[in-house]
Amino acid sequence: MAEITAGMVRELRDKTDAPMMECKKALGEAHGDLAKAEEILRIKLGNKASKASSRVTAEGVVAVHVSSDRKLGAIVEINCETDFVAKNEDFLNFAKKTAETIATKNPVDVAALSALALDGSSIEDTRKALIGSGIAVFFQFTLFLLIGIGLYAFYQARTFAVPDSIFPTFVVDSMPAGLRGLIVAAVLAATMSAHSGAMNSLAASTTHDIYLPISGRRADDPRTLRMAKLFTLFWGTILLIAALLYKQQGTPVVVVALSIASFTYGALLGGFFLGMLWRRANQRDAITGMAVGIVAMSFVVFAKPMMTIFPSISGILTTLSHISFPWYVLIGTSFTVAIPSARPS
Repeated sequence: MAEITAGMVRELRDKTDAPMMECKKALGEAHGDLAKAEEILRIKLGNKASKASSRVTAEGVVAVHVSSDRKLGAIVEINCETDFVAKNEDFLNFAKKTAETIATKNPVDVAALSALALDGSSIEDTRKALIGSGIAVFFQFTLFLLIGIGLYAFYQARTFAVPDSIFPTFVVDSMPAGLRGLIVAAVLAATMSAHSGAMNSLAASTTHDIYLPISGRRADDPRTLRMAKLFTLFWGTILLIAALLYKQQGTPVVVVALSIASFTYGALLGGFFLGMLWRRANQRDAITGMAVGIVAMSFVVFAKPMMTIFPSISGILTTLSHISFPWYVLIGTSFTVAIPSARPS
């Protein structure tokens, strides 16, 4: 049997964009024949193997891991097709853990790296799970939309005084007792999961981005763990106070959440388009455009509260208050791109 080298695996992967381990298995079955291995992958993966070669993984992230004693380190580059995937938290964590695995296990090549364990499974399996999670989220939101359409048809376009009461009303009035209990338990579990994730992210960011640089301590110091616990308690208290102070204004919670997210998404998307479409754009242009975009969005998102602060422009603010939240991203993006583009050459 012909020896399967890392170069052969990489060449087959470049041609087909198939998973690394699948390429290695196909080369083994083909006894090292690249053409035959490509045909095997085409049969196994269908048209994906041939179509994938036309796609370019031009985005990605570079992750670095340095041991606590500063004697060992690793740098890894993991590519993807879109900038949005490259900024996804799961993708960034995957890259970080991969760099740590390389530094501690020292694999001889990419194929050996793919076979190493990462959180209880191989890196190749983790990569597949990461891709699968994106597909699952797509179907999840599709399900949400279908549920909304179903409720609209079930209540025959009935208008509710509080939009957030539509689904709870259906659960209480129309579902059997057993299923009703499962739905309530699922809602509580999802709520706890979201809050736990938020507190963990805030505490981790505070610890690694603020506390460690200021204190000069290492991440594996026991005092760092104690401070991380205190930060978690602190942010949990802040979130609890914010929830208690929230006043119901007749706006659906989903709309409120999406409005807050859209507040900065327009500027971020505008910065992305600025760098991609305008070759003369530099860091100052991006910062200026994003700043102006966020300021402009402040007047749109907080138009109603600002009427009492700026009564002289209440007419303009009244018009802005009628803008629906789906337009927020487009408005923020337009300001972010337009301001730097107007700069003279």
